[in-house]
Amino acid sequence: MTHIALPTRFTAHLLPEDRRAAVLERTEARIVTIVLGAVSPQAGPRHLEHVFGWPKWHHPKPPETGERWSAVFNSESRSWDGMLQTNPGGPPKIVHAGPYATKVTDQMWQMLHDTGTVLLCGGLRGDPTGPEIGAAIARGKMHAVLARVLRE
Repeated sequence: MTHIALPTRFTAHLLPEDRRAAVLERTEARIVTIVLGAVSPQAGPRHLEHVFGWPKWHHPKPPETGERWSAVFNSESRSWDGMLQTNPGGPPKIVHAGPYATKVTDQMWQMLHDTGTVLLCGGLRGDPTGPEIGAAIARGKMHAVLARVLRE
């Protein structure tokens, strides 16, 4: 888990109407970024596209909005607990973070509050560093969606 800067015009539409104006006053916002790894050695970057429906991110364009996706955070522990995918006409799909549940820093918790948005992405293996994530984004190697923040 890390954070990156994105132009606010790409993220403000995920906020409630009463919070959009304040966010749009800035040109950039720091967005909490959750980078998922492959679930098995055989699963590669396209796994996210096929299983989750996350398209390839064509940087420098913004990632697409994952209208059906939300990242779930526990307000008490301030940790990422997983993801929720709503499906029209079907039950929601819940992906628990399990042992990968991550407590966010105070700064990141404030970012979640300010933007109401997270970047869910993947396309790398292991536990990539910030520079490795940035390089993969620049090379167009990431699949990603912008998603709403849910606090439980």
